[in-house]
Amino acid sequence: MFQEQPAQLAMTVRTAVATEIITMSSLLCYCHGMLTHIAVMQDMLDPGLLPELLAKLAVHMQTCIHKHQWATSQQLAGAVAAVAVRATAMQPSSILQGLQTIFIPSAAVVAATHSSEQHLLLAGAASVYGIQQTTVDSPALGLQLQQDPAALAAMLQVLSALPDAVMSKQTSVHPDRRTAVTDSLKQSSCAAPVLRAAICSGNPKLITLACQAVVSWCDLGCPPRCLETHTDVLDALSSAVLGRETAVPACDALAAMLTAVKESCSSSSSSTPSMQLLQQLAHQLQGNVLPALAAEHLTVLQTAADTAPYSAALRLHLGPEAEAAFCRVACAAAAALLQPVLQGTVQYQPLLEVLLQQLLLSVCVSDDGVAMMAVDFWQDCYIATLQALPLDHQASLLTQQQGVLKALTGALVQRTQLGPTAAAAATADARDLPEETRMVRREIASALRDIGALLGQQSMLCYVTQLVSNSYQHLCSTHTAAASSNTSSQASPAGLGLHDIAAGLTGGSWSLSAAEGMQHSIQHRSTSSTAALPGHLVPAACGGSAGWLPLESALYAANVVLGRQGSGAAEQQVQQLVQCAAAAVTHQGGSMKLAGTALTLLGGLAAWLANNSTSLPPVLTAVVAALQSPNEKLARNAATCIQRLCSCDDLAVLLTQSHGQFVQQLLQEYQRRGGLSSRLAEGSDDKPVEELLLLSVCSLAVAHTSNSSDMDSILLQLVGPQLTAAADELVAALHGNWPQQQQQQQAAPAVHGGYWHQKQQNQSQEQ
Repeated sequence: MFQEQPAQLAMTVRTAVATEIITMSSLLCYCHGMLTHIAVMQDMLDPGLLPELLAKLAVHMQTCIHKHQWATSQQLAGAVAAVAVRATAMQPSSILQGLQTIFIPSAAVVAATHSSEQHLLLAGAASVYGIQQTTVDSPALGLQLQQDPAALAAMLQVLSALPDAVMSKQTSVHPDRRTAVTDSLKQSSCAAPVLRAAICSGNPKLITLACQAVVSWCDLGCPPRCLETHTDVLDALSSAVLGRETAVPACDALAAMLTAVKESCSSSSSSTPSMQLLQQLAHQLQGNVLPALAAEHLTVLQTAADTAPYSAALRLHLGPEAEAAFCRVACAAAAALLQPVLQGTVQYQPLLEVLLQQLLLSVCVSDDGVAMMAVDFWQDCYIATLQALPLDHQASLLTQQQGVLKALTGALVQRTQLGPTAAAAATADARDLPEETRMVRREIASALRDIGALLGQQSMLCYVTQLVSNSYQHLCSTHTAAASSNTSSQASPAGLGLHDIAAGLTGGSWSLSAAEGMQHSIQHRSTSSTAALPGHLVPAACGGSAGWLPLESALYAANVVLGRQGSGAAEQQVQQLVQCAAAAVTHQGGSMKLAGTALTLLGGLAAWLANNSTSLPPVLTAVVAALQSPNEKLARNAATCIQRLCSCDDLAVLLTQSHGQFVQQLLQEYQRRGGLSSRLAEGSDDKPVEELLLLSVCSLAVAHTSNSSDMDSILLQLVGPQLTAAADELVAALHGNWPQQQQQQQAAPAVHGGYWHQKQQNQSQEQ
């Protein structure tokens, strides 16, 4: 059929529009195939057939809508939109009004005809050939809605399909006409009365269709024109946010309009339609949406508004999709208001402060999907906006925004805290975490680095160190309470809570000084002495309480903030981190996961430890205790930490000169494990503990022999047991007492002498 000549195709189309198609599936398949052909082959359809085709499609659409076959009617709406965009007989400036004439004809057209199909055909001819009709106003649309809501529903679906048709590459249309149609749709005010009639109807289905049309229209880069003049539409849309059937589409429509007006408002005057619409939307959010959600929050959750975001109430009342939809509204609104507020528009400041508070709470306590949506706003919009400011302007604003950035840091650190399921299954190996958890941590690590780049490493490190110290005190207190009463104490350390963010964000000035609120909630405590820490103890597989979770997430954040610049960090802050991390490795209230995270942090501080040797003893005690753990993953993590420490030349020299006992412990552990004999048996791509220890000892040997030639060689001590065993076997073979000597070797202790013992053995062999 689709290879026919133009005349044959015209006859086929004429037959099709004159024939009643029995089933909706056959109608859908036929229209889809026919329009695919029309889209590919330019000017194949006779313009004389357009009135019949559009009228027939309109009839079938309304039939589908009456039968509630919405998917089929949506496909037919796409067909109508494609024909209208491609039909050169229809002027770009009159496409929307012409389609509205077809689906919602005037009273004069209806009175002049005897059937619905006849007046649709007449309306189609009027739309194609430019016959002027009276524009349908809002009261007429309201009356039409009462008489035949299916016609309005069909028009709404066409409004949704038009932007997709004009922007789709599958619609074969000349570039000049595509541009002309796009500009015409942007400038047309014909959509606003249709949307008003639907949104103000109170019909959930019509509201949903209208919201979908708004979202599709905003894809053109601007919201429907003249919508800002209909305040009753925005009132009804705000009320729909709490509707069970309309919450998600209403939120999507609000978010789409806020996103569409964002770019144009940044450089427009207050008299432009986009700025007026932004003002109207901000008024709706501040006066209607947020107060309604606050009341719902208090009713459903029965908690204070600073402990959970408003979206949490939507989740309990309307489901997770509604929660995510409102988070999109909050992100879009905050993104649209941020630039005007930074430029001095103070009227939006109170609303922006509330939105930022909501997005901070979403980062902390919402599910991963909603939380990461909020994280994307903070990183891609808020932080990116501050980074894009001129340097002279950026310095003053960063001083004002420091409180918000620190509050955001606390929220991000709390978000990295493992959930109950992940914590129960966590090991010392970070790769054992669920992929979703690892993905969240990677995203948050990127955001923390961006905040550090804005604040500077010293300021960022000072705050993260405070969180680590606070979390360690929380671990100690929860462990003590659990040991004495067998019950868990507080759920989260004060330093990671966001209880006082509201006070900081609503301080009355754009400084948004949440720092005061955070400082008020964070109690400064001095870190306990490392000398009193039980370094010989090894943590349990999983702590009995959740007290170790905040410390683990804070140490993870500290590792992200320090990165590879630990050698240049402030001595006082890093010293506190080292003390807390070393103590966390062996804390009885900790876990394998906490120990593994702490060891990762310590391994990255090799250069700093080389310049601050007084902090080294508790670190060495902790890593040796972990190395001797029966848990192989923790032992491998400790061996990796040791290998990273020994890879630093300055620290390797310091270890060989001043910490000989540590070197001997590494040698003894390597020999106790039997060297590399178990490497092939493991069959793993990871380096085993024995190989990591061998690399560490070799690094120490190189550093040792280059600085002190009058001491025993570490390398000779490393290979000493093997050489001693070989020499003993050779002597026994020469004297003929091999079996007896072999029994003595089996009964001999595992640890052999060092260099001088080997030297004596060699002398006896020579004799």
